[in-house]
Amino acid sequence: MVPVEIGFMLHRVRPDGQPAWVLTAHQNSIVVQCAEYTRWADVWGRVRTWLMKLHNLVKRSDLFITSVNLQYKDQFSAPKPLDSDVLEKLFKVDSQYIPSRTFNNKELWHINQGWYLPETTPMIGNKLNVLNIATSEFGNSIVLVIDHLARFQLDNPSELFSDCGDRAPIDVVMEELHVQNKFLLRNLLSAQMARRIRLDG
Repeated sequence: MVPVEIGFMLHRVRPDGQPAWVLTAHQNSIVVQCAEYTRWADVWGRVRTWLMKLHNLVKRSDLFITSVNLQYKDQFSAPKPLDSDVLEKLFKVDSQYIPSRTFNNKELWHINQGWYLPETTPMIGNKLNVLNIATSEFGNSIVLVIDHLARFQLDNPSELFSDCGDRAPIDVVMEELHVQNKFLLRNLLSAQMARRIRLDG
């Protein structure tokens, strides 16, 4: 017997029919996807409101949150044929996140890695980072996607939405994951590209 997932999905689409925002709730997870990213404060402010309302609907004394994820997908594209130094323009040559042979790659390639970091603040647990970088062909262009998942796995299931004034524990955890993503990009992308995408403002 195939299990049937219980839940719902809400979405808002753009005029071209592509999803702008998607909210999905299942038995063991709540996921919000944003395809119209502006600034962190704006996006998290909107998502936080939705999560707080959903949490108030389903919270029980025996229902705990054990992990929180934040995932970014940054996309870059360039017309073919690619310049010989295109990867040097995009990445730091000495970045710890990509092997040196990456700069010998041609148009199509892929690397994937993951690592855990023990954490004691803002809560005790482990932070999982999964970094997936891949290229693909789209028409006459090469598209590169940097997919970074940061997951805070809590050692002790916690009440992340407890009322602590303007900042609940969930705010602290999400801010930490956001900072982790910026740290990774700052140490992955070239200084020129970081400025071009306004990584620091």
